[in-house]
Amino acid sequence: LAFTRQPPRPSSLALRRLAAGAAVAAAMQNAVAAIKSLQRADPVAKEQWGTYCDQDGGGIRDPAKHDVAFLETFLANYQAGNVIPAASADDWAPLIKEFQRKSPSFKACWSTYCETYGDGKNDPARKTKEFVVQFMDYMSQQALMGYSGAAVPTQSAASPRGLVPSSSASYTQPSKRPRTDAWGSGGGAAHGAPSSGGNAYAKQSLVGRIKAYQKADQSQKEAWGEYCDTHLGGVRDPARHDANTLQDFIDSYEVP
Repeated sequence: LAFTRQPPRPSSLALRRLAAGAAVAAAMQNAVAAIKSLQRADPVAKEQWGTYCDQDGGGIRDPAKHDVAFLETFLANYQAGNVIPAASADDWAPLIKEFQRKSPSFKACWSTYCETYGDGKNDPARKTKEFVVQFMDYMSQQALMGYSGAAVPTQSAASPRGLVPSSSASYTQPSKRPRTDAWGSGGGAAHGAPSSGGNAYAKQSLVGRIKAYQKADQSQKEAWGEYCDTHLGGVRDPARHDANTLQDFIDSYEVP
């Protein structure tokens, strides 16, 4: 007689593992769906989820990229009414990041300030508290000038980083000091407290345009270098020249 060989039956341990894996997958799917639904329906839940991710999840807000335990911990605490405290006043890095996410104007201002008075890197976690305080103080000065009737910066898609002055009004300009080795290794101390005089935003716009011009094409970078060597004593940092000098180059070379 011919016998048909039956495949081996899964062991009870293997069956339990399969069942456990399916249960985890189902729990994960349910938790992801619950968190996404909460974020759509409840602004407070969305804010709390963002704070939770910033503090304990590496800033990653996609629930599908966390494990089920992380998701269920949030859901259990939120449903129990446990409020996650927002960052304190000293925790300025998460606050700056949150402002950048929610305000394109703030993001453009922060980026321009870092480019002009910092090391050009926008990560607030790499800045000192002093640098951030001086940035906020500078922004506050511009707001006060706006309240008093002076012109304030406006956004323009055509201008570098979206910032242009809305008129020829005078703005307070932070004094820029040469970068030191200690500053360079320390992660972004400010180059000096804001001081009076000069149209800061007008000059920042020109500096940004020339830097963008150089980055766009190697031949354009060389054109700026040749211009500096010929007319500006070899000084190639556009921030070290006055606005009229920068404007002359922009007009001569039709810098966008």
